[in-house]
Amino acid sequence: YYKKESGRMHKHLLTQLGTKLRLLLAGDIHHYSRYSAKIAQEGPELIISGGGGAFLHPTHLNVDVAGYTRAATFPSPAISRALAIRNPFQFRRRNWAFEILLGTFMVLMVLPALPLCGDAEAAFEAWSTAGLLPTWAGLVWKCYVRILEETTLALAAQVGMALVMASFPEAQWGQDRRLFWGIPLGMSISLCTVGVACGLELALMALGADGHQGKRGAQAELPAILRNLPAPWTDIGVWALRSLLSFFDLPMHIYNSRAAVCAAGAEAPRSLVVLYEVLMLPYFWVLATPIATFILGTYLALSSLCGRHVDEAFSSLRIENFKNFLRLHIDSDGSLHIYAIGIGHVGRQWKEDPMWRREEDSGRAPAQRSAPSRWMPVDAVEPMLVDYIHLPVHRTEKKTLA
Repeated sequence: YYKKESGRMHKHLLTQLGTKLRLLLAGDIHHYSRYSAKIAQEGPELIISGGGGAFLHPTHLNVDVAGYTRAATFPSPAISRALAIRNPFQFRRRNWAFEILLGTFMVLMVLPALPLCGDAEAAFEAWSTAGLLPTWAGLVWKCYVRILEETTLALAAQVGMALVMASFPEAQWGQDRRLFWGIPLGMSISLCTVGVACGLELALMALGADGHQGKRGAQAELPAILRNLPAPWTDIGVWALRSLLSFFDLPMHIYNSRAAVCAAGAEAPRSLVVLYEVLMLPYFWVLATPIATFILGTYLALSSLCGRHVDEAFSSLRIENFKNFLRLHIDSDGSLHIYAIGIGHVGRQWKEDPMWRREEDSGRAPAQRSAPSRWMPVDAVEPMLVDYIHLPVHRTEKKTLA
């Protein structure tokens, strides 16, 4: 059978067992769901109970099984959809390591093209007449032109990001849909990267406007309480405050280093360019990476609602709740009772169960103790019955048993 199409062995077993097979149980998907035959006793109950997995899988996707209808899920499809749309807002907080990787790649996509000497100054002069949005859009276009014509590393990073994002959508979508979803995703992250960098360049131009520099750093106006201190504390306080303001005025340092790089032109020493890029990096990172992770989280949320990227979308959420397990009981007549137990909120803080310590030396097996586990959650965990199935013995089976 291993050389033939998938599912032939499974179909063969179903044919051989016939009505004797009453239940198919799997646990490879991390939720609880049950599918029942549309016509009673025309097929076994199909149960997925993988609630002990590392993360939760969605239940809002109704798998089409021929001859079956979905009878129960845990959590409910409505809760599953609500969890899916959390991705844009929680992706960054729960995946900080991925943010570092993505942010590093974004730095390589634009920082080698900075500073935009001449282009940023011209855009700032046109700001008052053309408006902010057209001015910013024009500067973004000039930045892309500079990346294409004057840089190697930034161009390679841009192309690499476009290829990765275009191939990121699942192959099951088909090539057309993969491009339909992947190309806008790559373009959005690229535009976020270049757009933030151009916005910072315009902000630096505004910082260097006439009369604005005199209100910053060592030239900032001092508080009245500092000027009214008794001598010599007035002079010491003024000197200390102006020194601190001058040292920590990072925007002014960025502006001065940028001005030095632009003044030197192509002859600018590498140390001066690196200084500018290092000073610019914190502002770029703080602004660009949250937007990029929001874009990626939005993509995962939308694709999971469409039935794709369910592993990536829900593993990124790292949901620990909604665990489940089964309790099975077989009566003396051979009928089967299945109890699906769900736990909506799991314990995250634990303490030692005092009953366990009392019975530690009792010699009884853990299953025979009133406290079989040493640890118990600090906050009470409330299990619930999420589903119940009773599978009676078929009449033919009863005759065989008799």
